[in-house]
Amino acid sequence: MKHLPAAETVADMAEIVRSTSRLLPIGARTKPTLTCTDAPLLPLAKLRGITEHAVEDFTITALAGTSLREIDQALKETGQRLGFDAPFMSAGATLGGVVAAGLNGPGSYRNGGIRDSVIGVTFVDGRGEILTVGGRVAKNVAGFDLPKFFVGSLGRLGILTEITLKVLPRPTCSRTYLIEVRQDQELVDCIQKISMGSGDLEAIDAQPLERRILIRLSGSADTFRSRIPVEYSSRLIAAETESPTDSPWQHLTRDLPDKQDGALLKVPTNLRRVGDLIALARGQPDTQLYLTRAGDLAYLRTPSLMTGLRQKLTQAKFASMLICGNGPLLSGSRTLFPAEQRIVSTLDPFEKFPPMTFAS
Repeated sequence: MKHLPAAETVADMAEIVRSTSRLLPIGARTKPTLTCTDAPLLPLAKLRGITEHAVEDFTITALAGTSLREIDQALKETGQRLGFDAPFMSAGATLGGVVAAGLNGPGSYRNGGIRDSVIGVTFVDGRGEILTVGGRVAKNVAGFDLPKFFVGSLGRLGILTEITLKVLPRPTCSRTYLIEVRQDQELVDCIQKISMGSGDLEAIDAQPLERRILIRLSGSADTFRSRIPVEYSSRLIAAETESPTDSPWQHLTRDLPDKQDGALLKVPTNLRRVGDLIALARGQPDTQLYLTRAGDLAYLRTPSLMTGLRQKLTQAKFASMLICGNGPLLSGSRTLFPAEQRIVSTLDPFEKFPPMTFAS
């Protein structure tokens, strides 16, 4: 796999794009399958650093190659944080990578996802032009919110070079509770009951195969137990008091790819379909299943992408994206809407950024 020389500046990157027929930007490669391509890879490692932190405006701007750990530490020093619990932080993920991948962590259940946080981007398009869209203040409004179009684009529209995010106050106290249930349906019912309550929960994760539910709350510790439905509050068997980025249980869905062996699949779902997903996972040896965001997103980890697993997901009408492992990036097929086609052809008229690959 060919690697292009890492650009020292945004201007250098624009020149590389103009002089290269095909390429794909890469960050720390904490999600390796998302950058599998026969196109040369353009590292963003040298394009790093926080360029502006407007503490009073609750925004931060950083270059795309900046590690999330560096951003989190800078925010921590001012009592702030990223709201969406950036996934794969401990593995070394970069800001540009998490935006391009569009992978949200547990905290996005309450605080909104990456799309809700991104308010401005600077990028290099397929012509080698440097463009800035959006703004640096949260109240900025523009007719078409183009920055959000880059969330989940996987580097196929242009090279993100600088990103501005909204940030949130860091809670003084955060606690993760554990509930264990006896049946699969009870797990689904419990998640539904808790998520529909008035407890203002920050995160709801689960290990369905172990029938464990993890609930995170923040704010005043005196109110935590009262914010959980009474029929479950008496069954809380453990608790951890940590910051939102330190709780060991929340690492289950925030740091899944720390072990690069095997395969990791992201599977969108909902509580009505979780039972089907649990049954499918139980039929695959050594498979781990995690739910996050109150059951609307699942991750499947297997020792390898076992024959037939992807086909079984497709047959059960589950879409999937391969984050680690060998195989096509996305399952199923999708045709771009006319508006999307116009944006793609405008940003990348010479098709310099490779398209996504689909499994049938």
